[in-house]
Amino acid sequence: MVWWTTSRKLLPKELRRGFDSLFFLVGWNLWKERNRRIFDTTNRQPLQLAQLILEEAALCIAAGYRPLGVLDARRSG
Repeated sequence: MVWWTTSRKLLPKELRRGFDSLFFLVGWNLWKERNRRIFDTTNRQPLQLAQLILEEAALCIAAGYRPLGVLDARRSG
């Protein structure tokens, strides 16, 4: 909690909602991966999990969730 609250305060206000969303998206996917390992006895490799998180973020952006979109470096230019 301390890292998250401290880190978000270092960002400009227009990036904070996207940062918060990404923070919780990562946490949610880590929790789901934990459950897969415990209850389904399956697991993903770390790079596969990272790719899944990026894909979910891209889906949110494609659906119009702008706060995550402002964090997408591929879209700025």
